[in-house]
Amino acid sequence: MGGLSSLAPIDESVGILNKLNSNALEEFRNQNPEFSEILELGVIGGESQMSLDELKIRIKVSQISLQETLKETKIKYLPYFRKKIKRLQTLELWSQIIVVVTSSTTIGLLSTNKEFDGKEIVTIVSAVLSLLGAIFSVSVNLNTGKSETGKKNVSKMFNDLITHRIEAEETLREINIKSNFITENESELIKLIESCNKTNRDIRTIIDTTILN
Repeated sequence: MGGLSSLAPIDESVGILNKLNSNALEEFRNQNPEFSEILELGVIGGESQMSLDELKIRIKVSQISLQETLKETKIKYLPYFRKKIKRLQTLELWSQIIVVVTSSTTIGLLSTNKEFDGKEIVTIVSAVLSLLGAIFSVSVNLNTGKSETGKKNVSKMFNDLITHRIEAEETLREINIKSNFITENESELIKLIESCNKTNRDIRTIIDTTILN
């Protein structure tokens, strides 16, 4: 084997296993003590030349870590984003209702009607409703991408997560097929390992951002 291990990084994949399935990672280390170094957290590359056995380890770590990532996002984060987006849609609906109410002719007529004694109350209620509508609207816009801010909004993070999950599923399907014929697909597998690592990193970034928000 002449592949460069630096071209098949698994640092992110090892990190995912350590977080989501530490038993599997520990089993890898116990069964493959000669490769314990590349199975440590934060290690990107190893020796300049990669043996067939090392490539197999990197493939297996990549496969299992991506499976764990897909499982975690499906169970935990897809429902989280869907629930939050639904809540924002409800908030947007209420803000629109408030706008309609505060701009309705009913309030306008009451506030100008000389025989109506509660003009001040109507004015105050109208002002409060307008303020609530504005607050709801700003909150929805900030979180759905209708307003430009420094923060990543919910809709964009959800769409990015869906995109990365599709990439992960395609990469996993391809690496599962090609790993049955390792020697014939060495260069392709090295690229797929790198792709697994990158996808794990991209999804982890979204998750970490979600936790911080």
